[in-house]
Amino acid sequence: MSIPEVIGIIIAIILILIIVFLYLGVKINLTYNKLNSDFEYHLNITLLNSYSIFRKDHPLPKECESDGEKESDRDGEGYPFKEIIKPLLDVLDSLVEYLTEILHSLEIKKLENHLDFGMSSYVSTAKYTGYMWSLFVVPNSSHKNVKLTVEPTFKEPTFDFKGCVDIKVNLLKIVIPTIQLLRQKEVRDFIKLVRNPREGKDNGENQEPSE
Repeated sequence: MSIPEVIGIIIAIILILIIVFLYLGVKINLTYNKLNSDFEYHLNITLLNSYSIFRKDHPLPKECESDGEKESDRDGEGYPFKEIIKPLLDVLDSLVEYLTEILHSLEIKKLENHLDFGMSSYVSTAKYTGYMWSLFVVPNSSHKNVKLTVEPTFKEPTFDFKGCVDIKVNLLKIVIPTIQLLRQKEVRDFIKLVRNPREGKDNGENQEPSE
C-alpha cells in the first residue's frame, strides 16, 4: 500500500469520526438569572452524556475574582442589557426562524425562560410584548418541555430574565441553518454588540454625522 493511500485512509477515518461525533452531538445545561445590572449563569457542556468538555460560571466564585472584577462590582457596573433591546428586536424574526428550523435537531428536556420587559413608552411596551407573545406561541405549542413567557413592565425600561436550558444538540443537523443565519450582516453585528455592548455604544456616540 502506497503512502498516498495510507494518508487517504487516515483522512477518511478522521472525517468519519468527526461526522459520528457531530451526529452524537453534545448535551448543554444552562441556568441563568438577570436582574437589573446583576447577571449570573452556570453553563456545562458534555460529550457522550458524561464527558464535560466545557464549564463556566458567572460571576466567578469570590475567591477566584480578580481585583479588577471586584472593583467593577463596587462601581456598580453590570452588563448593559438595555443597549441591546432595539438591536435584538431588529433580528428577532431571523432568530425565531433559525430556532424553528433547528428545533428538530434538539432533544429538549427542559427549555424555560421568563422575561420582564418594559420600554420608556407604554404603547411600545404593550406592542412589543404582544409581538413576543405571538412569537412564543410556536415553540410553546410545538414541544411540551418548552415554556417561554413575557410579562410587561410599565414602571420603567426593564429587561430582566431568568430560565434554564437542558438540551441535547445534533450538531450535524444545525450546520447549514447556522451558516445561513451568520451570513446575515444584521445578525453578525448583533453578536458583536452582545459580546461588547459598551464598545458599540461608544462608537455610536462618537460617530460624526455625515455631510
